[in-house]
Amino acid sequence: MPAIKDEELVPFLQWALPRMGYRWRGYRKVRRQVKRRIAARLEDLGLAELDEYRRYLEENPDEWERLDRCCRITISRFYRDRQIWDVLRGEVLPRLAEGARVAGRDTLHALSMGCASGEEPYTLRLCWELDEDPPWHGLSLRVDAFDAAPHMVERGRRARYSGGSLRELPEGWVGAGFEVLDGAEEEYELREHLRGVRFFVADVRDWQPDGEQLYDIVFCRNLAFMYFDEAWRAETLEKIARWTRPGGVLVVGNHDVIPEGRGFREEATGTLYCRVADG
Repeated sequence: MPAIKDEELVPFLQWALPRMGYRWRGYRKVRRQVKRRIAARLEDLGLAELDEYRRYLEENPDEWERLDRCCRITISRFYRDRQIWDVLRGEVLPRLAEGARVAGRDTLHALSMGCASGEEPYTLRLCWELDEDPPWHGLSLRVDAFDAAPHMVERGRRARYSGGSLRELPEGWVGAGFEVLDGAEEEYELREHLRGVRFFVADVRDWQPDGEQLYDIVFCRNLAFMYFDEAWRAETLEKIARWTRPGGVLVVGNHDVIPEGRGFREEATGTLYCRVADG
């Protein structure tokens, strides 16, 4: 596999990423993951250097789609960023549940965009099912989740994970939520009754919900608002605003860059979520 140096990779990414609608700044800390994939692609093509690959891209427009797949970041764990899940359990979900009851609805609808192998939507399901004496008792939760990578979606449907992926879960949740699989490696399988997630393959840039479906809570963390350029961030936020029920919540990452005046307002300084403006 060709050895790619950072001093070669950085200018290449600074040239290529804007052409695909990505922002270089979002990739500074994850470029090693991208470098491994690009190096593997160069080996597949029989190319030795990034300069050769740049010429190949210029001569073969279809290759940009393959490079785009190399630039998708797939870092995910259960209960990742503990503080956001604590806020969701303690403040957000109870408020949404009360709003649903007042409106006469018996179901909350959630969407996880860029769900990787399912850790995020399954974490939400665990919060819903394993919290003791939850204020949403009696309500149902429907969770939709999609990712652009078919192999990641398939892993989500299988619901098997290494122990390292579970290390941030609250005490007792691993035993309550997972079965230990026999084998040489530490592997856990989510219990069948906790798999209430509808997975499908889709790209955040062109996906649309079925019919007139509105969501009470939408997760778009460390994805569009981290890696997309300004135009794609604005368009993504406008689309999410159309899919989110008034008073619903958009959950974002703490380093995501959110456009202003696009249907959402930040509810409080320092929180990791935005709330869609009522009315």
